[in-house]
Formats: sequence, structure tokens, C-alpha cells
Amino acid sequence: AKGGMKDANYISNTLFLPHFQRIDPDKTLIDLVAFDGAENVQKDGRMLCQDYSKCTIIHGGEHVVSLICGDICKLQVISDLIKINKLFYRFFTLHHSAYSMLLVESKKHNNGKSIMFIGASDTRMGGHIISLVRTFRLKVTLESLITDALFKRKNIGKKEWQSI
Repeated sequence: AKGGMKDANYISNTLFLPHFQRIDPDKTLIDLVAFDGAENVQKDGRMLCQDYSKCTIIHGGEHVVSLICGDICKLQVISDLIKINKLFYRFFTLHHSAYSMLLVESKKHNNGKSIMFIGASDTRMGGHIISLVRTFRLKVTLESLITDALFKRKNIGKKEWQSI
């Protein structure tokens, strides 16, 4: 907001209150609001509930799911898979030739549609889990690609794979 802070006051008065007033001018309809767990957003919810006395603020389910996904990703076996998955993602995004070959091979195995790796962010809810599922979906494509004579001949990323 013009370089200012997105504090609870801004979130409440600028982003939400105008909508609340339009939807419920008599302050009798809105009784429950779910926000993520960020402190300033929860504070915003409490501020809105002061104006709307029937309103209760709760943590949104997405925050809980995100925390659960984060805990799962901390398990050693999952954490190790994530590290390997990041290597795959980096390898195929940094090597243009390998990326192009994967793109072609992916189309062969997916009815003409290219299915590629998904980069994950630690802050995106379940991003690493989603990325792992996508990599699993690419299993047959990757097996086909790495056994391809042209791929082998090119020795793409030989240094990276030797260091693993």
C-alpha cells in the first residue's frame, strides 16, 4: 500500500472493513471469519470482531495443513527425498539441452502434453509434497530419457551426477 506497512490496522480498515460494511451494513450477518495464523492478520480479525460483535475469528485450515506438511517434510526420509528432488529440478532447469529433451520425452508419455518438474518453496503450503508427487509422475518419462542413446551420448551434467 504505497510502500507502507501492511499492519493490522491497514488490513482491517482498508482491505476488509469496506467489504464487511457492503455485505453486512447492519452488523447482524457476519459471525465467523477464518484467517491464516500470521500475527498481524489475527490481530486484524480481532479488530473486525470488535465492530461486528457476533463475529468470531478462527485460524484458517490452510495454516494448519501447512504446519502439518512442514512437519512431514522434516522427517529424515522425506527431507532426503526433497533434497534429491531439488537436485533433479535444478539439473533440468539449468541444462537447456536436458530440459529440451525432457520436454520432448514428456510429451511422448503424456498424450502430447508436457508434464515437467515443479519447483517448490519452503513457504508454500505442501509445495515439496506436490513437487515430489510430480516427480513420481515423471518416473517413466525420466527412465525413458536417461536410457535414450542421445541423452547418454551428450553426457549432460556429468560433473553434477559424479558429485552425488
